[in-house]
Amino acid sequence: MAQDPSTWRRRTAITAAFALIRAGELDAPVRLIDLLLDDPEHFVQTSVGVALRELNRASPKRCEEFLAGNRDRLSSTTKRLMRDSRRSS
Repeated sequence: MAQDPSTWRRRTAITAAFALIRAGELDAPVRLIDLLLDDPEHFVQTSVGVALRELNRASPKRCEEFLAGNRDRLSSTTKRLMRDSRRSS
């Protein structure tokens, strides 16, 4: 689903990963985040940002490790969601 031509299916793929992140299963969601990080669609980027926020809550270290190598790929939407997440943590 993450590579589907449909924006909504790609968004659904990353949104479905929220439950995995909350359960502490991080490998598959991190791969999905990486796959969709460059997606041009705003609604997909919104879900990627929420996934990163959830990842940061579940494992700040894992989130920082991911961001260290991918910060330049973050969309403005994703950056805003991460910034807002860190303020509320």
